[in-house]
Amino acid sequence: MGPRARIASFLCRDEHERQWMLDMHHRLLPITRISGVISLATAAAIIPWASPLGFLPIVVGSIAMGVATAR
Repeated sequence: MGPRARIASFLCRDEHERQWMLDMHHRLLPITRISGVISLATAAAIIPWASPLGFLPIVVGSIAMGVATAR
């Protein structure tokens, strides 16, 4: 069993559960993207009162989430 198969078995017990998880992922993807944009906009709006470095983890996290979601 390869690393990919071990990860798949860790996330889902069987093929039916995997299909359900993928279906839910596709259904929730628009909401996830909207919430990410709202988070970025909120963080950008508070930059004048907070350190711009506080914006950096949000940007890095958003990029990481986007890459992980795409894969």
